[in-house]
Amino acid sequence: MKILFIGGNGNISWWCVNEALKSGHEVWELNRGITKKTRRKIQDEVKCLNGDVRTKEVEDIISSCYFDVVCDFICYNEQHARAMVELFKGRCKQYIVISSECVYKDRNSKHPLDENSEKYCVDEVGGYIGGKIRMEQFFLQEYKKNGFPVTIVRPSLTYDTILFTPIGKNDYSVIELIKQGYPLILPGDGEKRNIPLHSRDFATAFVSLIGNKITIGEDYLITADEKITLNDMAYSIFNKLQIAPQIKYLSCEILRETQLVKDKELFAQQIESYNYSNEKIKTIAVGWKQTISFFDGIGQTIDWLNEDKNHIRIDEKYMDNYIEVVKSY
Repeated sequence: MKILFIGGNGNISWWCVNEALKSGHEVWELNRGITKKTRRKIQDEVKCLNGDVRTKEVEDIISSCYFDVVCDFICYNEQHARAMVELFKGRCKQYIVISSECVYKDRNSKHPLDENSEKYCVDEVGGYIGGKIRMEQFFLQEYKKNGFPVTIVRPSLTYDTILFTPIGKNDYSVIELIKQGYPLILPGDGEKRNIPLHSRDFATAFVSLIGNKITIGEDYLITADEKITLNDMAYSIFNKLQIAPQIKYLSCEILRETQLVKDKELFAQQIESYNYSNEKIKTIAVGWKQTISFFDGIGQTIDWLNEDKNHIRIDEKYMDNYIEVVKSY
């Protein structure tokens, strides 16, 4: 099949491209053609279309193109969704869009949440969560009214080239501070459970959706089977860095008011324990399971970051804010 990835060499999408190539598909990528030294190298077999999907010029770039499947990893709101429906209607047989598990409302449920669990209403939240909810609703409306062939995928915390820390940017900033002797900040007592999934495991499930007609009009969670605490995640990182663990626990109320938290609604979700069911995706990706533990996966991430200084991103302003919080409490 002829597949187009919008994006394609990001934290999640690079491994999805890799799996699609391994499955024998003809893979194209649509991106701005800007070299990202902090990302993995685009595979040699990939055919590239250079253009910004957010501009009108992209219409000329794909005017004569038709794809069996389009995989969109950079759609974040209803405006993006409207533009993509207009651009790709009649130009693909399936449109797979990446949403997020953050659209679910009751994350503290004792039972694993699944695709039928309650989601936020559009007027309940804004920011990143609200954008994803409105995006999903628009795509599903277009599917029901006009047959737009959408498949919605909801990852949880998925990592490869980003280094997740519970309070921090997904870059090297907090790791650099840890190496300088500052503690890792954790919310509460660090015992909230999380389900981090390596992007390579995500990709082996994701590829089963490609070209699968029964998934059109459906939504799928792809999350980790392994549930670990924030403390477990922290100790895995310290272990890999070969640094004695040093952790500063701060209340969620305090952290919410600091400059370290930009999206308060998303933060409120990320610091809660949560659990999801993978049963639906396993009906499509038969036999799929998580194979990479967080301990092993985060070790691979740190190795990749350290193998080339260009992979490392530092946010000096964030580091200054972090130091200020550590000193204030």
